[in-house]
Amino acid sequence: MPNSNHIAVLSVPNHLHCPELGFIAEYIFVNRMGFAQLQMQGTDTANYVLTCNQTFIEIPASGFFASLPLYAQGELPPALGLGKNLRLFPAENGGALDFDVFAAIFYLISRMEETVPQATFDAHGRYQKQASILYKYQALDWPVVDIWIAELRTVLRKNGLQLHENEQFEWWNTIDIDQVYAAKGKALLRRLGALAKKLVGAHFGEAMALAATLGGASDPFDNLPQMKAAGARNLVFLLCGGNSEYDLPKGRSATTLAQFVQKYQWQFELGLHPSYNSWQNHQILTKEREQLEELTGAPILHSRQHYLHFKWPQTADVLIQAGITHDFSMGYADAVAFRAGTSRPFPYYNFKLRQKTSLTIVPFALMDVGLKQYLKLNPEQAQAAILQTITRLKQVNGLFVSLWHNESLGTINGWKGWKQVYEYMKNEL
Repeated sequence: MPNSNHIAVLSVPNHLHCPELGFIAEYIFVNRMGFAQLQMQGTDTANYVLTCNQTFIEIPASGFFASLPLYAQGELPPALGLGKNLRLFPAENGGALDFDVFAAIFYLISRMEETVPQATFDAHGRYQKQASILYKYQALDWPVVDIWIAELRTVLRKNGLQLHENEQFEWWNTIDIDQVYAAKGKALLRRLGALAKKLVGAHFGEAMALAATLGGASDPFDNLPQMKAAGARNLVFLLCGGNSEYDLPKGRSATTLAQFVQKYQWQFELGLHPSYNSWQNHQILTKEREQLEELTGAPILHSRQHYLHFKWPQTADVLIQAGITHDFSMGYADAVAFRAGTSRPFPYYNFKLRQKTSLTIVPFALMDVGLKQYLKLNPEQAQAAILQTITRLKQVNGLFVSLWHNESLGTINGWKGWKQVYEYMKNEL
């Protein structure tokens, strides 16, 4: 239930009054806490003062919003604590909290640390987790923003505000389809070549699975019906284009894509999986979105970049130009992590325009490929990592966004045993 009867006034030290502070205050009180409205006004006081229903709450202010150019050039936020106890911009002048919650949350969800000169990137141009302040303070796998908002909510209640709990734990089950099928629908010579490769590599069980499809057996990647989860929001992102080596174009046919959409578009929410080279080209992205819209006969507004190949803020701007409203790429390939510090969607803030945009960023917490191939976890270790993440999110009424692939429920390409990991995750939720 939203706190729709609450109208809050935030008094802000005059030298800190700016669009960035207005953006993050609205995000916290309206987007996250469900307040009906937030008004801001200047003040001569040293701290922020929140006024609501004749309740006055002082919140510590740092100099962050008056020093944005310094942080945009790589100045690191002051910090105390590790893991779930991390504090960015710790307080020096008292208040209901022991840190500047507005500065801390803005620094993380604006993703300004990904644009500083010191930011480092991997071979695919993806931001590296080691460059993140959350990595430095051992807090990548904690939803610290959600923890901070929960603490602020507790402060408001202790000061007499009657707040409803407007956020509840939930699961968004997101699935990427890089290849609809391992064998079915592909040219016979290509299928025989894949079979021969398995035999040469002595993967006889996998070879038998591929050979069986020639006689009409189920394809190893045809697992989507098993992946729909009751009680969850089920979203599927389909790779429709791209000619790079990472897009596997020879394994994709227009007929297969059309049949897939016809079969599943009423069972799942369908979104686009933009190809590897779309990250900085809105024309490529727009073409692929329009291609999927032709197949579905409906607008496509959600996407997740293939290979998680995106760069901040370039790709966000490209997505807006291409008509995408929700992007699900915010996460790391090689970590169980809350890349922006939160489990929940947040608006993309455009620093050049100094305003909130039409694009919503939906972060994910973990990925099957990350658990198996990057972190080298076995199925039992993966289950433990999943349980830990779910447990932490339930403590703050968070949103669990998982990223899985249809092929990881199959028995080829090293995925034997991982179907049980997926079933374990479903059972824990």
